[in-house]
Amino acid sequence: MATGKKLSFFNLWILICIFGSSTSRDSFGLSGEDKLLFDLFHNRNYSTRTRPVTNVTDSVAVSFSMSITQLIDVDEKSQIITTNVWIYQGWNDSRLCWDPAKYEGLQTIAVPASDIWSPDTSLLNSDDSEFEGYPRIHLAGLNLNIFADGSVLKVSPAILRTPCIMDITYFPVDQQTCEFEFGQWAYLDSQVRLFAGQDNATLENYLRNVEWDIVDSNATAIAKHFQGVDDTFTTILIKMNIKRKPLYYIVNLILPCVVVSLLTVVVFCLPSMSSDKVSLSISLLLTIYVFNILVIDLLPATSLELPLVTVYLIFSMGLIGFSVALTTLVSRIYSKGEASKPVPTWARTLFLGKLAKVLLVKVRLPRVPRNTDAYRALNSEEIAISETIFLRSNQRKKNDGEQFEMNSWTQLDITSNSKTYNGACIAKKKPKVNANSLNRNKKKKAIKVFFICERTNQRILHNLDKLVKHTETLIRHVVPDKKSKQNHDDWVALATVVDRILLVLFLIVGVGGASLILPNIT
Repeated sequence: MATGKKLSFFNLWILICIFGSSTSRDSFGLSGEDKLLFDLFHNRNYSTRTRPVTNVTDSVAVSFSMSITQLIDVDEKSQIITTNVWIYQGWNDSRLCWDPAKYEGLQTIAVPASDIWSPDTSLLNSDDSEFEGYPRIHLAGLNLNIFADGSVLKVSPAILRTPCIMDITYFPVDQQTCEFEFGQWAYLDSQVRLFAGQDNATLENYLRNVEWDIVDSNATAIAKHFQGVDDTFTTILIKMNIKRKPLYYIVNLILPCVVVSLLTVVVFCLPSMSSDKVSLSISLLLTIYVFNILVIDLLPATSLELPLVTVYLIFSMGLIGFSVALTTLVSRIYSKGEASKPVPTWARTLFLGKLAKVLLVKVRLPRVPRNTDAYRALNSEEIAISETIFLRSNQRKKNDGEQFEMNSWTQLDITSNSKTYNGACIAKKKPKVNANSLNRNKKKKAIKVFFICERTNQRILHNLDKLVKHTETLIRHVVPDKKSKQNHDDWVALATVVDRILLVLFLIVGVGGASLILPNIT
């Protein structure tokens, strides 16, 4: 009996404490929110580890949507984009329902996210190295909203780094498609199932990017299979289309490249004798190469596609490199005029005829056909001078030879049995002299004198020939050589015509190439 009385007294004491505590809470003026939180999380023994379902076979339906607030950065080189987003998730927790009438009409409360169960939604294609393990979209200290019917709304801000494969074919007017893939890390569809709350990613409080615009976006739910698991898991795939603003690149990259390419025709406007033609072409080539290096630094190192701007730069480099070779050819044509060689007949007919008139190239001297009286009249003066020099030279040689024979052979008596002296053989037979009037010593002396005179006269004749040649060269430089000047002017005119042809050709090719390639870029 004593023990029973003690137990009943203890139970009575507990009831008094409970009643007194509840009375004390009311007496201290606690709000309906305090009562609601006490009832939800203490009286009901709420657990954050279990799913909010009454039957373990039930699946929790989680609504997922995303709002983009800022496109922070697009790294084309690394093919990674950085975005600032808000993640909206909503589900129903039957353990968190209440009657608003019992709690002063309270419809919603805010509690820390760590106090209730939350889905482990993760960004499956994250490229952020700051996350430990998988990038779970969850902030423990963040508050979420609970409504009277048990619905829960969780809004999580996040900065996401995701890969974005770039198609740089139409740089700098390209449009890229970037993807965000969200899914449950641990739960299957039989436990937690995601579904898209909206058809796209909205732009809420969006801050515009100076380089890119967001064109549109769409969100779809995709059911996938784990390896070796029969059940499926659903992911939300959000595709965002972004478009580059091309004005900066058009002004600072495309237009300078076009101007440099068109400057190629200026090379062929310079005079043929100018030494700056080749140096200007090489300078333009180096300029285009520098622009190509700038493009390479901006774009990823990929072999899947070739940007059209790079195609245009390669086309310009090839065009300018070809102009360097042709400029050297024109300089070579002009240099042939210094040698006073005549222009070939076919080149004279083809380039210095109708082409010169069509290209408005003025030919300074009239073209006179060869082997005519008019052609010989142009060169009569130099022909007369050359013929006079030639006749005088031959006459001098003839007179010297005759005088040599008369002075030598009249004193010698050389028979057919003549011998070789000092390596020289007398082959000619001259009239015999009286052998009785000369003794043997005189004959030897006369023969020696004969050979000495012959060698001396040969040297004289050789020196005279040299003198004649030098005199002719001197006359060509002192007396105007109409034939040489005409040949020089012909080569200059030919080089000018070739320059004009190349100017028109490069202008057509340069404008044509730009017209075919640049419209696809701009």
